[in-house]
Amino acid sequence: MDISWSNNEVELIITDYFQMLIAELGGISVNKAEHRRQLLPLLNNRSAGSIEFKHQIISAVLINLGQPYITGYLPRFNFQKMLEEKVLEYLALDHTIENLFKSFAEKEIILPKSDVVFDNFVVPPPITDRVSEPNHSYLHLRFFGHSSDEQEQKYLYMLSTKTQYAGIKTHMLIIHLLKYLTNKYL
Repeated sequence: MDISWSNNEVELIITDYFQMLIAELGGISVNKAEHRRQLLPLLNNRSAGSIEFKHQIISAVLINLGQPYITGYLPRFNFQKMLEEKVLEYLALDHTIENLFKSFAEKEIILPKSDVVFDNFVVPPPITDRVSEPNHSYLHLRFFGHSSDEQEQKYLYMLSTKTQYAGIKTHMLIIHLLKYLTNKYL
């Protein structure tokens, strides 16, 4: 029997999710199972699986907003409007999250030591006529990065959409690769 989540339950799970996300973005290891165990008695007869599923749905909401999400909670996109509204409400009320997202997006990317040489993977681009991108709205970049410069907006949009489904480490590696290619060929 599936009973809808109450406002109180949704607020509790969103708060729990953002506590874990803040820790992860800060480089602190998070024990997701422990978070679920602590949340279980506060919810209305929910299973550990339903809590994990709801965390995955919150990841999907954040992806739709162009924001980072918790590694390991792959997005499930069948979410209710109420959950999305509660996530937006949480983000609007907690300004430290916005600053954390901004510092995450702007911090220097430090790659792990690797023997990979990107030059070995790069071939000269084909010579073609210039193709322009369609006109997009970049409003969803409010938390992930914002610029009044049109070119920079397009660059931020590209980075967030091209890497939005990756975990944080992969996301940072891809951004570094894209910056490398941009500097080398543009």
